[in-house]
Amino acid sequence: MIYRAKKEFPVLRKSTDGYNYKYTDLAALMEGIQATLEKYEIDIRHSPIGKMGTDKSFIGMKTIFTYMPTEEEDYVEFGHLVDTDKAQDMGSYQTYYRRYNLLCYFNLIPEKAIDDDGERVQNRSSSNNNNGRTTRL
Repeated sequence: MIYRAKKEFPVLRKSTDGYNYKYTDLAALMEGIQATLEKYEIDIRHSPIGKMGTDKSFIGMKTIFTYMPTEEEDYVEFGHLVDTDKAQDMGSYQTYYRRYNLLCYFNLIPEKAIDDDGERVQNRSSSNNNNGRTTRL
């Protein structure tokens, strides 16, 4: 079903301004794919993952895809080490990961260029002195 659904997703437009770039925000992404997900009976759940308060603190998101007729599940996780405990930063990371997981899982590339909005998270990570490393959990 994933294969069939992917063929029907619309072209996503980069319409939200970031730091010297445009990207497709989570609301626009969900609006673009929701009808197709419903047609193919694919449910999506997001579950924050992470561990805070240590020198190996990390934040991430697990996105679970369920094909409802059979309850068959698949998932994708994305996260990285962090050096912050600010609620706004955590919320930004989680929103980014929710969107990024959907783009990756369904192999969606907004317009013709690869989605480059990770620059904000990358810059924040670099400024937090974690050497900009991204770790797949």
